[in-house]
Amino acid sequence: MSYLLDTNICIYYLNGDDEDLVERILALGPEPLAISTLSLAELHFGAARSARPEANRERIGAFVRELPTLGFDDACAEQFGRIKASLAAVGQLIPDFDVAIAATAFAHGRVLVSQDQHMRRIVGLPLEDWTAGD
Repeated sequence: MSYLLDTNICIYYLNGDDEDLVERILALGPEPLAISTLSLAELHFGAARSARPEANRERIGAFVRELPTLGFDDACAEQFGRIKASLAAVGQLIPDFDVAIAATAFAHGRVLVSQDQHMRRIVGLPLEDWTAGD
């Protein structure tokens, strides 16, 4: 199985906030894992706003050197439109970056690993929360 790590999972890993999560990611190794360039952008935003931007950029760089990053391409854009339209139809919109990250998971056939509960609103999204012992 292949996984796409959501931004919140990357943050937990980078901060060492969840020992079980860190162990699970390390045990899997980089092969089945990836992150979206959108998550990478969110990580860099967080680093830029932090008290230690340079140190945090270095940590992010070391992390992503080990993992492939998946860009937002035409297939992702098509999935984005489908997901956002279905959420809008039921009045359950979520932030666009989250829709785009979910669209990346769909387009690349990956399970999204996320703690964001609102991701559960996306019908058919393969989703796991590794912070909850899944």
